Amino acid sequence: MESVEGNGTGRGNLQLVVSELCRVQELVRQLELHLHAPDASIDLCRALTAEIFALTDRSIGFVAAHFPDAPTTPSSTSSSLSGVSDQPFRTNTKKR
Repeated sequence: MESVEGNGTGRGNLQLVVSELCRVQELVRQLELHLHAPDASIDLCRALTAEIFALTDRSIGFVAAHFPDAPTTPSSTSSSLSGVSDQPFRTNTKKR
């Protein structure tokens, strides 16, 4: 990933945020495919989730630094799905 240090332009930060959000989108697609696979690996899904969270958190930080008046929620706040990760993994059968 590119470094934003010494860049000096807001455009570089914006490009970085867009790049990271595109990566998040790709990771979500991968996660969705793995969740629907019959041999889904819980460890792989957790790793993808952690990477998605880290990229999203960093992108929010870039935007918040560029727009200090924008409301942000602390990353330590649990999401509505945070309790789900503590549950044992189970596959869902597709309804036809």
